[in-house]
Amino acid sequence: MGQEPPPDLVLVVDITNPSDRRLPIYALLKVPKIWIYDGYRLEFLGLENGTYLKIEHSLSFPNLPATIVVEFVQKRCELGDRQALKEFRQWLRDNLRIKKR
Repeated sequence: MGQEPPPDLVLVVDITNPSDRRLPIYALLKVPKIWIYDGYRLEFLGLENGTYLKIEHSLSFPNLPATIVVEFVQKRCELGDRQALKEFRQWLRDNLRIKKR
């Protein structure tokens, strides 16, 4: 039986318990990228020589700043999911040259 590859990206929401204890487990699994959101900010981590290091931009989405992701996550509380998603898609089209479907 073959072994499944690790996920490309793990998203962690740290609202009640910090994820620091789980990072070595993700490293053993060789998960290359982790995003950690604590309710206020988003950190991008990249696996380097078995250790996670903070990186400025996501390796998956290098032109998408963490501050923008947090801004739209927080906007959904005031605008609702549908409107926040609509505005996020518009931001992506305006700033990352993503074509509308």
